Amino acid sequence: MSETKTKFDVVRLKGLKSVEICPADEYGESDANWYEWGQTSPDSFVISKGDDSVTEEFIEEADDAIDELTTEKGTREITWNTKNLHPDVFTAVMGGEFKNGQWAEPVSSDAKEVALKITSVNDVVIEMPRVKIRVSGDIKFSKNALSELTIKGKQLAPGNDKSGFIIKYPSEVTSKLSSDKGQGTNP
Repeated sequence: MSETKTKFDVVRLKGLKSVEICPADEYGESDANWYEWGQTSPDSFVISKGDDSVTEEFIEEADDAIDELTTEKGTREITWNTKNLHPDVFTAVMGGEFKNGQWAEPVSSDAKEVALKITSVNDVVIEMPRVKIRVSGDIKFSKNALSELTIKGKQLAPGNDKSGFIIKYPSEVTSKLSSDKGQGTNP
């Protein structure tokens, strides 16, 4: 039995091709020095968004709420595990210094602000211009497994009326979806 494909198959996220990071400032502006993180542990990359905080509005004449107001957006968090212990990545994400064949941890342990670019196997790109990340994990010496680091981040507002979460679809997808608009086709 053959599987029927739809026009939306190409926009579904299929696997992780790459995670790239770049230092960013408080406005979500980043330089051109992107680093591919690489060596992501299988099925570990997750972007989650918490619930918005809401307030219900009531009036004396009714028992049910008459309106609901969003008072605070839910926080978007990113978590993934990696086996990549390369000093260039350590320096880009955690700071510190690499010289004479050694990486030295920075004196302060402040979280780093970075821009993230996540690309799926089918070339859907998610960009987050301003994320504060922290690295944790154990450097474990084991015969049966490689050491892993856990990277956790929280999306921050980039400022300057920029979006903090952007999904870019491949051009062949956007042109196909634009041409199908209004034709009443089912996904």
